This record gives sequence, C-alpha cells and structure tokens, in this order.
Amino acid sequence: MKNNKIRRFIKFGSSAFGGETERKALAQSLSDALDPSLDDSEKLAFADNAAAKETGKFILTENREQKELLDFAATHPVLSSEIQAEILEILSETYDETDLENPDNPFYEENVFLLKTDSVSNETLFANLQKYRENLYRTATGRNNSADFGFYAGLLKSKNAELEPLARNLKNDLKTSLTVRHAAWQLEQTEKRRKDYLKELYKKIEQFKKLEDLLSSFTKNSGLLWSLSGSVLSDSGFEVLQNFADLLENNRSLQELAALIGRQNAESERYERQLRDKIGIKTEFHPKPAYRGQISGLSLGGAISSVLPSELAMSQNPSAKICFAQKFAEKKLLSYAYTNRVRSCREEHSTEEEEIKVNERKGPVIICADTSGSMHGMPEKIAKTITFALAKIAVKEERKCYLISFSTKIETLDLSEFNTKEALARLVRFLRMSFNGGTDPTDALEHAAEMLHTENYRNADVLVVSDFIMRPFSDELKEAVAAEKEKGTKFYSLLIGSRGNQQVTECFDRNWLYDIRDPDAQSRLAENLHELKDRGSKILPM
Repeated sequence: MKNNKIRRFIKFGSSAFGGETERKALAQSLSDALDPSLDDSEKLAFADNAAAKETGKFILTENREQKELLDFAATHPVLSSEIQAEILEILSETYDETDLENPDNPFYEENVFLLKTDSVSNETLFANLQKYRENLYRTATGRNNSADFGFYAGLLKSKNAELEPLARNLKNDLKTSLTVRHAAWQLEQTEKRRKDYLKELYKKIEQFKKLEDLLSSFTKNSGLLWSLSGSVLSDSGFEVLQNFADLLENNRSLQELAALIGRQNAESERYERQLRDKIGIKTEFHPKPAYRGQISGLSLGGAISSVLPSELAMSQNPSAKICFAQKFAEKKLLSYAYTNRVRSCREEHSTEEEEIKVNERKGPVIICADTSGSMHGMPEKIAKTITFALAKIAVKEERKCYLISFSTKIETLDLSEFNTKEALARLVRFLRMSFNGGTDPTDALEHAAEMLHTENYRNADVLVVSDFIMRPFSDELKEAVAAEKEKGTKFYSLLIGSRGNQQVTECFDRNWLYDIRDPDAQSRLAENLHELKDRGSKILPM
C-alpha cells in the first residue's frame, strides 16, 4: 500500500511527469525497481521520457557499499516506501522550481519576452528588429540566445524577402535556443539535486542501521526510526544511549519496574473483524498490429500483401480462379498474422475481511528523578537507567511518559514525544549530566500534581526515584499528594541506597528498595516486583 506522500505525487505531482496515469505508472516502476522480491521480468519498466529516466537514476549505483545500503533499505517496506516518496517529491519539486513559468526561474524573463514577441505583427517585428534584439539581451538569459538577428536583417534587404516565413523562422529559432538551454539547465539542476540527496540518503541509511540496532527494543516502527535518523546525533550521543541500553538489558529488576508502573497496567487484548478495500495491480498483455516480419501465426483475411503464396497461386490456375475469387470476396484467404503484445497494468478492486488485534493501552506515568549531589555514582546510573527504561516503554507502547528531574530546581521532558529531534537530544543531555546541588522534591511533586490535571496525564501514576536523603514533606505537600490519591492516582517510590527519610517514604502507596551495597539487590527487587505484578489489580487498580 502506497503511503500518503506517494498518493499526493500521483494526484498532484508535477506535470513534467505527465498526467495522473503516467505518474502512477512511474511510482509503480520505482517501487518495482526497489523490490528485491521481484524478478526483472516482473518489474514495470520506466517509461521512455526524460522525467522517468531521471527517476531511474536515483537507484542506480556502481558503488558496492551504496548498493548494499539500498538493498538493506529495500528489506524494510516502510523505509523503502519513504525513500520512494522522497525521490518523487524531490524530482517533482525540482521540475516545478525549474519550470519556465516559475518567476524564480532564470529563464522566466526570456520566456515572457518571447511569448510577447509571438503576438507582434511581422511588420512591427522587422521594423524594430534591432530594438527587439536589445530588449532580449536585457533579460537574464537572453544574451545567450543563439538566434542570428544579423542573418535575418541581411535577408530583409532582399527585394523578394517575404516577411511571414522570415518571422516564423526567426521566432522558431528563438524558441528552439531557449528550449535547448533551459532543458540543459534543468537537467543540470536535477542532477545536482540527485547527487545531494543520495549523499544524504546513504548517511541517513547508515544512521538508521545504528538506530535500529540501538532502539529496536524500543519500537518496531521503522517509520519512526527513519524519522529519528534524519536528526544529527554525535557519536557520543549514540554511545550514551548504547551504554544505558546495555545496562537496562542486563538488569531484570529495572525491566520489571518499567513495565509495571502505570495505571491500567493489566493489558488486555481483543479482536475485531472488519472489511477493507483491497487493490491489486494485474499485468495484462493486449495484441496490437505489428510490423511485417513480426509473424505470430496464420489467420483468414483479404489483404493481398499478407496472403500466403499457395493461396496466390490459385489466382494463376484457371481451374482455381473462381475459388480464389470467392475466398477473396469473403476475406477467407489464408494469410500471415502480424501482431505484437503490449504490456499494461490495471487495478482490481475487491474487499476482504481481516481480524484486527486491539490492545488496551497501558496508562501514563510521571517519573520524578532526583538529580542532587547525593545521588552521584551508582544511584545516578540507576536513576538514569530508569529514565531510559521509561522512554523505551513510552515509545514501544505509545504511552504518555513525563520526566521531571529535580535538585534545587526542576527540568521537565515529555518522553512520549520521543519521536522528535528535540526530545531525543534532551534525553541524551539528561543521560550525560552530572548530578549536583541539594535535594528539594517540593517543586517536582507540585508540578506532577499540575500535570495530573492535564488531558494527557489525568490517569497517570507517579514514581519518585531518589535516595530520599531530604527533609520531611511540608503539610501542604502532604495534603496535595493525599488529594491526588483520593482521585485514584498511585504514588510509588524507588529508594536508591540503604537508608532514607522514613517520614517521606511513608507518604507513598508502595516503596521499593534498591540497596547498591547488596549484591542480591537486583534479584530482590525483581522478586518483589514480580510478586506485585502477580497480585495485579488488587494493588494496581484499573
């Protein structure tokens, strides 16, 4: 199924590619060319015109590494479709921008001048030939017009000069020169765009491969990864993400925690059946008359030029002349058949029933990460990894996830917007930062309470990751937390370390401990989380 960009090209693409039918055939040819599952004989060839040939150049390369990158992209249907759309969009924009009727085109003034000259009478044209030449040369490209005004001025001196053919030939020379120069310039611009795009395309595919290796556990959405690969991430940014991805993969307890947090955690599945339109492209071969020499068989007819010699011989035999005349009149003479098969494509429309799996999404979560100086070291890594894990859950399950990092002030990041360049860069910055400053969770929890009143986070749970070496909550903050609890919001804490302020932790619905000095800390946390998960809705209500 073609994506929306390709559909827009087919419907509204540049007229340089022809009408809608021709643009549709071009899109199909490009799709076939990038489809490794098709034999060459099954692929719809590019049409024999300049625009189609330029399209075909985008996927031709003698460079082995570039060929491997294109083959890799072809194995990802979404990625391949995006590349097709980008190629068609670039070409369509290039042809529109270089069109003679575009005022930004350097040949625009010369074209307008020649169009005006077309409407000038022959007498006026030749009476002011030198003036027209000067005006033409004042346009941006007119001086390069190869029409020979001097030649026509010389012919005018002849007494027998006829103005009509001279004017027609002069105007034709002017237009021909413009057409040739414009076509060469347009081709040059197209080639430049092609080289620039391919240079970036190969870089983008390389970056996509890195992101696929790094973030495949985050999402199976190739389109999302392709979008992210368009952003410029430094090698150190990849390294930071890779380090925390490895830490997460090897820490079962953190995986359990990330998967557990969030109201509506018990994910249910249901199936719906629906009818959908199905469109298939069927290749057909239709016979059409061909040239002599392309003999496909025999047929009955009345064309003497195609009649077999044995039939013609009857016309010379006195005994068979009558038979020949009768067969000729009835067009039943045995003749050669000259036919050719023309390939064409047509759409077949039908409907089919399909079963769709509908997932009830897990609820949103707000995570408050302590970034104070007391968290430096292993607590810092744990806090960062939890953040990274929640980013994974947000993208993979399309859950809303909001990060609030706090010390003496707060910084926020909506992790559910992970598919934006800005969010990814801010996540990398958070993972790089060194923790410092004092600990004051008041602003963070107050901001979390504000987010609980927004549409996206109305049903969220709140997780606070900290060593909880802090002053007790104020009465106002306790009341704010209690008010949100009454509405069904769950507040969880993950204590990093062996001690914390009990007056603070008792304000939470559930507390988990990750003692970095305990060698069995990971397994203990995982067991507690698994037990909690098994108890299901008794602890985490829908």
